[in-house]
Amino acid sequence: MIYKVDFHMHSIYSDGEKLPVELVWECKQKGLDQISITDHDNITGQDEADFAARRLGIQYKTGIEISSRYFHKEMQSNGINTDELHILGYGFSLESEALNRYCNSMLEDRIKRAEQMAAALRVQGMEITVDEIIEVKKDKMLSALESVKSIIDLGDENKQKELYELIANKINKLDRIFIGRPDFAKIMIDNGIAKDINHAFNEYLNRKNLKTSMDRELLPAEGAIDIIKQSGGSPVLAHPMELFKDNMVENRFQILDSILRELKGFGLNGLEVFHPSATAEDSMQLIKLAEKYHLHMTEGSDRHS
Repeated sequence: MIYKVDFHMHSIYSDGEKLPVELVWECKQKGLDQISITDHDNITGQDEADFAARRLGIQYKTGIEISSRYFHKEMQSNGINTDELHILGYGFSLESEALNRYCNSMLEDRIKRAEQMAAALRVQGMEITVDEIIEVKKDKMLSALESVKSIIDLGDENKQKELYELIANKINKLDRIFIGRPDFAKIMIDNGIAKDINHAFNEYLNRKNLKTSMDRELLPAEGAIDIIKQSGGSPVLAHPMELFKDNMVENRFQILDSILRELKGFGLNGLEVFHPSATAEDSMQLIKLAEKYHLHMTEGSDRHS
């Protein structure tokens, strides 16, 4: 028997395109058995995803992807210039004070940085406000909800109505929302300022023009792992091969070995061994590392649309 899973997806509540209920529905149509939606640094969509999964008969694990800071001497000495690791968390309590506090602080930080981006763009002659972006995103969410009503059948009209009311009420009450550079880019495209996403990023939203507003305050990797474990969850290193996407050094698996040894000491429980960034050969090497450090192995599509 083949057991089908996808433990890495993003919804409209971070940088994805679809509501959690729509992702769950699509996974059901594809015959998946167990899934998790892992939005960046927030758990806004977890309640509705869990609700829909229970109605549709799919096993659901609460999920999140936390961006963290991490420095490793072997990475630096081999010319790998990233200082960011993504830690996936699964099976945590949605009532966790530590996790909710963290998510609220990250959303507040995103709003703060978005205000800084808006100020930097005003210097370039563009008037795009954070309030405008929030309203555009909320309208997009509500439009998505209207679209799925005619597609999704949860098998119980009352339960379906209850879920849609839960989603609509939540969207209408949102005052903090996941905002990033793509949201500014989309408004630029709609207003005829930019031709496409690449034009917006290259011409207006690059590091040079937004140098005061692109840096994020991130937890150290051990802090991200600790918050997930405090919340009753299991921390997993996401897409390890992406660490080497700009520099595919020959000794990358030796470097990963050293990284995993340290992260295991911090409390890491798992490794994402199957991911679009990993070839079949890469995955076989990652399986060996997971076995060496007694780490759970996960698979995820990292889908955003």
